[in-house]
Amino acid sequence: MRVASPTTTLARVCLILALAASVPLTACRKQTPDQMLTEAQRLTESQDIIGAELKYKEFLEQYPQDPLASQARWGLASCYMMDKDYEKAREELDNMIKAEGGAATEPGYNAFEMKLYSYVQEGQPRKALDLALATSDTLKAAPPQIKYFYQLRLSDLYALNKDDEKALAIDRRLIDQGPSGPQHLNALQMMEAIYVHQKNLPAAIKVYEDYLAKYPDTSLKASLIFEVGRLQKQMGQEDLARKSFDASEAQFRSQFEKALGAEEKSELLFQLSLVQRFRGDWAGTRATLQRILDEFPTSRQRPNAMLNLAEAWMGEKKSPQAVATLEKIMRDYPNTNWAAQAAQWIQAIRNPKAQTGPTTGTLTAPTTGTLPLAFTTGTLTATPTTGTLETAPVAPAASAGPAPGIPAPAAPRP
Repeated sequence: MRVASPTTTLARVCLILALAASVPLTACRKQTPDQMLTEAQRLTESQDIIGAELKYKEFLEQYPQDPLASQARWGLASCYMMDKDYEKAREELDNMIKAEGGAATEPGYNAFEMKLYSYVQEGQPRKALDLALATSDTLKAAPPQIKYFYQLRLSDLYALNKDDEKALAIDRRLIDQGPSGPQHLNALQMMEAIYVHQKNLPAAIKVYEDYLAKYPDTSLKASLIFEVGRLQKQMGQEDLARKSFDASEAQFRSQFEKALGAEEKSELLFQLSLVQRFRGDWAGTRATLQRILDEFPTSRQRPNAMLNLAEAWMGEKKSPQAVATLEKIMRDYPNTNWAAQAAQWIQAIRNPKAQTGPTTGTLTAPTTGTLPLAFTTGTLTATPTTGTLETAPVAPAASAGPAPGIPAPAAPRP
């Protein structure tokens, strides 16, 4: 038997120690659920979808019962959706629905919504509608707001299946439920979208005018007047549109003066800026957005306001100020979709051929004429972004900035 010399043994020990020292401690240390989920989200945000899928799978293998497992299942299903592997997405969504106690729960309903969406993305809206109808009994025990969004989804799906009358009937029924409030906005906009698709703009305008006549003091007044003006402009009725936009701005200013909380005030200013943005009033838009940043620095609309402020600077053909604003977003909100969008816009400004940001100095009109037709616009109306059930936001146009990261499953949000 051959025995290693002391010198050889010592050399081997030294080599092992050297190799051990070269390995980062993180490679030997098991990641916590928080760390693993954060890494998976970072991989998703950087468009490393395969890496994200592997990390979410690793999470579910190691922590299947962890409270964060629901987020991991949602993230994995989202990755499959991005890869257009809809079968695998549905399998994971079924796992999530089962783990969350069924589709009548908030996270379970979100998974159900994405499952419907997967069929629409595959070009099978009939399958989505059949699944939605088959789930009706299951949702009888759901909270009222989930039932509301389920009915709204049925309306979406009937419209996608070219059954406008059934879609409109659902929307009218939703509007007749309860007092006037933000929860009605989705149904109103759905009705508008159907009539616009039918190229019946007068009927779309009548949807809002009838509602305003029925509820003259509704909190939706400023937003609905804006919608009327936008449709009037689409019809070439410039004078009527201008009067409607003026009335909408005046109403938002009046509501702002009466508002008590800082968050409510900043939200109203943001909505006012969207009206100004639609009108191409870049100086007014910029002034309103700057007011949000100056007077309400903790507002949840701050990153959206900064993105729209950069767009307003571009509208005034002031690229240096736009870039400075976008760079501040990247510093203040690193590793978020806001930062990613800011980076894309900076690239587009510096390389106009890329056309990924607002580089032309012209207005991209808000798209509320198609909201909340989630399945036709390519995004879910009910997305798990807030952590709480919310009704429709009172806003005349879509905000520029998406929510950061892959959020936790929660309740439907329009």
